[in-house]
This record gives sequence, structure tokens and C-alpha cells, in this order.
Amino acid sequence: MDDLTVVFDIGNTTITTGIFKNGKLIKIWRIESDLKYDENSLYQKFKSQFLKNGLDVKKIEGVIVGSVVPFLKKIIIAMCEKFLKIKPFVLNSKTKLNFKNKYKSKTTLGEDRIANVAAAEFYFKNENKVIIDLGTAITFDFINKKGEFLGGAIMPGKNLIAKALNQNTARLPYIRGGYFSAALGRTTKECILNGITADIIGSIRYLINKVQKKFKLKNIKIILTGGDADKNLLKVLRIKNCKIQGDLTLNGFKIIYDLNKKI
Repeated sequence: MDDLTVVFDIGNTTITTGIFKNGKLIKIWRIESDLKYDENSLYQKFKSQFLKNGLDVKKIEGVIVGSVVPFLKKIIIAMCEKFLKIKPFVLNSKTKLNFKNKYKSKTTLGEDRIANVAAAEFYFKNENKVIIDLGTAITFDFINKKGEFLGGAIMPGKNLIAKALNQNTARLPYIRGGYFSAALGRTTKECILNGITADIIGSIRYLINKVQKKFKLKNIKIILTGGDADKNLLKVLRIKNCKIQGDLTLNGFKIIYDLNKKI
């Protein structure tokens, strides 16, 4: 069977498209989350990527849309209905999940966070786990071994911190770069990267420690995902039982889709 399922994960910085064939993620591409798109221009980009990757849009049997940008979500839904003749699957209050959602303000819970938790529970069932998604914002989510999602934290991502320093000071430049591992920066660029790294690493360690103390946990699995999760982060983080799972969000949306498709 050659039917394809498409996941659109719409973030603040990029729209990530994941193509699944027979349940397996076979292609990923990303484009900028540009608010100037309409359904026509977006479809042209989407179709050109399909052709470039040797895929046929006529083989698409299902579409899942997850978004933290409401305007682009509407555009992609309109694109799918107009050009693909498919009504996409979107999360709502009736969506069946593979975990118990104990979050208090469910209507404001990001769809990407829901997908991350669903994937973590699917791959690491019966374990206490923290999912840290490092993107424009950094989200920190905890789900216990009973499959209960209890909440987490949200903070600025690496580039947001860098922009805040640049935009709110007179002389500090906007610096983009990797994680800084030395104890001290010896140039302004190194000092900024050192401070940003310390901010992120310190916050992650602090939050993990709080969760472990609150729930009296000796072992907890740490799952890193998102565009700013890389091997350099693992080196400076130095936390046991920690791994990078880059496609967690896309797989989470597909897991939720499959779960709801059966009912």
C-alpha cells in the first residue's frame, strides 16, 4: 500500500512537513512560517517539495495539522480542502489521547506539547519522563509512569534570549551560535553565548531537580527534541538517562491521528 499521510507541524519559526508511508516517517522538510502565505502560494511550495522528493500528491490519504500559529493553521486547512480535497485532522476537546491529561487549562495547551507527550508515552510507556522541546520557546513537560501528564514549564529559546539582549541594550550584538562549554567567555560573543547556555542548562537542571524532589524519583528519562537540541547540548547538559529524539513531535501527531482514526 503506497498511500501517504502528511503531518504539518506549524511552529513560530518554521512549518515542518512530515511524510509517512506505511506508518514510517520517510521525508521531512521545513519552510519559514511566513504570515504572507495564502492557500495558493503555500500549495505551490508544498507541491514543488512533493515533486522534488519523487512523491505524488494524489497518494495522500490523510493530513494532520498541529499548530501554535492560528493564522497559518487556517491557511493550511484551506489549502488541503481546496487542492487536496481532504479535510485535515486537527486536535480538539474530543480527541482521544494515549495519556491522561491532568493539565488544568487544556484549551491553552499547545498542540506541539500534546504531540510530544503522546510520543513520549508511546515510546517510553511505564517510565517517568520529561520532554524538553528546544525551539523558539523551550517547553518542559512531565508525564509519570502511570501515563499522567501533570504539566511543565515554558521559557524563551536560545534565539529569543539573544534577540532580547540585542534589542534591549545599546551595544550588545545579536549573536547566534551553538552552546558554549568553557567556564568563561573571553570575547563579547563568547560571553553572550556563555550566558545563554548557562540560562538554558541551569533552567533545565533546576526543573528536573524540582520534579525529582517533588515526586521522590530516583530515575527519570529525559527526552530532548526541537531545532536547538543537538549533541553539543548533551555535552554541556551532562545529565544521565538523556537522549535526543528529533522527530518526536511529528511522530506524536501521527500516533494521535492513528488512535483517533480507529474510532
